[in-house]
Amino acid sequence: MGNPTGGIIVRGGSSSGDDGQADNWYFGIDIDAQIEDWFRRVYTPAFKKLYGSTSDIVVVILDHKPFREFSWRNPCVDMQHLLCTNPDSVNGHEGLIDNINGMLRFCLFNSLNSKYALSRPDLLEPGHYAREGAGEFMERVGGADGLPKGEDNWKEFCKVVKQLRALREAAAKLPLVASKLAGPDSPPGVKYLEADMVTMRARLGNTLRAADS
Repeated sequence: MGNPTGGIIVRGGSSSGDDGQADNWYFGIDIDAQIEDWFRRVYTPAFKKLYGSTSDIVVVILDHKPFREFSWRNPCVDMQHLLCTNPDSVNGHEGLIDNINGMLRFCLFNSLNSKYALSRPDLLEPGHYAREGAGEFMERVGGADGLPKGEDNWKEFCKVVKQLRALREAAAKLPLVASKLAGPDSPPGVKYLEADMVTMRARLGNTLRAADS
């Protein structure tokens, strides 16, 4: 995973998508860079103020894909975003990443958030980690660990997912307008959100913004 620094995202997947853009680009916008900047400048100072300067957290968000397509045996193989307040907290045997992986094994095996591992021990299997902090929120699967209370880790995971959703919604706004305006003379792929949006934004940005206002 390289050498993470506070607030870094480790980008998962291949180096480029079907449209030739890096996977960290979403409709022509570098979402990873945006959420990394937010996590470093906004989230981390607020987190430290709330929980104390010595507190740290690791947040994992898996790829955006159907729940059934994840591997329950090794969930973090599908990790898209890894954010941390302290790089020293990321690695290590049976550390925070391993904890999140164990919680997600329970989630994906049982289709339940990890908090239910505490009240349903009959659903536990070897490799699961019985702790609150992982599951599905706003159609994104992942988890967080680092704080003493599991419910606090889950609360912080949800904060990050909400911000990721807001960034993705903003990035998809213009492509959605372009799709609605698509006609016979539109470039291929515009109607079904498959066009090269870097080029589309450059060519049609003013027109799309005017239509969206």
